[in-house]
Amino acid sequence: LNLPESVESREENFERSIWKDGAKSDRNSNQERSENDANAGRSDEVAAANAPDSDVDHRVVTGHVVDDNGSAVGGATVVLPINFGFAGQPRNVAQGVTNADGLFRLEVPVDWLEPPIWHHLWSLWVYKPGFALGTANVLQQLKAGEPGNAAEVLLTAESTPTFTILDETGEVARNVRVEPQHYRTPVGGDIVPQEILPHLAGATDEDGRITIHCMQKGKLLDLLVRSDRHGTQEFRVDILPDGGELRLREAVPVKGRVIGDDPAWSRNISLYLTTESGGRGAFMDAVGSAQVTTDGDGRFEIPRMATGSLRIMENLDPKLPVRLRIPEDMEVPVEGELVLQFEPAKFVHGRVVRKDDQSPVAGVEVSVRYGQFRQGERAVTDENGEFEARVLAGEVYQQVIAI
Repeated sequence: LNLPESVESREENFERSIWKDGAKSDRNSNQERSENDANAGRSDEVAAANAPDSDVDHRVVTGHVVDDNGSAVGGATVVLPINFGFAGQPRNVAQGVTNADGLFRLEVPVDWLEPPIWHHLWSLWVYKPGFALGTANVLQQLKAGEPGNAAEVLLTAESTPTFTILDETGEVARNVRVEPQHYRTPVGGDIVPQEILPHLAGATDEDGRITIHCMQKGKLLDLLVRSDRHGTQEFRVDILPDGGELRLREAVPVKGRVIGDDPAWSRNISLYLTTESGGRGAFMDAVGSAQVTTDGDGRFEIPRMATGSLRIMENLDPKLPVRLRIPEDMEVPVEGELVLQFEPAKFVHGRVVRKDDQSPVAGVEVSVRYGQFRQGERAVTDENGEFEARVLAGEVYQQVIAI
């Protein structure tokens, strides 16, 4: 891999969570710089209120929250998830409340920001009843050490889309839980933090209807619907900014197991499964999803999961000498069980160098993909610019995630 002659320090977070991509939006660096310049020009009073202390053990994130009229919004909840805690990683979240002047200050321990950065999130969230969710990208304050560059967060009037949930027969689905999942932020499609979720989620009424509050029109990307009968199903709703009807798909119980030469390999494996209908207009259809962990015998059960074509992502110990071979064109088994099998892994090696002088570049985070769907490994280059990863035999491709 050859890097350009002029390499700027930059971070690109292509996956908002370790399990799945949210909707992505291109980031305009020129626009961000303009916004940063505007924020830097705020009054001396605000700058003083946001001034960090000298403690080097944490980074300080500051900001100002205003409404459509430019008036300060006090008493707003501010949430900054650094890591949601997926795949066994610690869940680190900084929280605060704006003061009467709409100002806030959060302290983030520096050890929360240690590599690899693909575990990190950069979106700050602001919630207050009656307003749409406010968000900001605070990457520069967290990673580049620019605490004086205060985030300016605008809270607009809320939009309240109303959805009607139907079952597979077209009958209304009563008392099913509905919650926002991904929301468009300056970074991309981010998962709504669980600290805010209780204020936004709810259950359908007798007519199968639910109204989602605190939305900004067009920014709600998808909803999760959960019930004992249908499991968990996800709907894309950014194309329904005012709400509409959502129909659940038929769901069935699923049993499965993971097998390999060493029974220890199959224990405590986290699996994330999704299903799609594959029919016409499938982008509007519900996507079934489930997350499970294998037991001591490598077995797992899902009480209910939507039928259809199946995709699986796994979270394995990278030190294992094997990887799962995920079959192509899988369907949710209506009868019998789903069997996944380990195969021996092979090492692949790579090197990242500068294009101008071929000198090695250390600390580059690389994604190495193989197999089906999103199977892959993450690696970081050493002082010689070299990296390695275990993969399955077959086609392998790679991309630089962050420099």
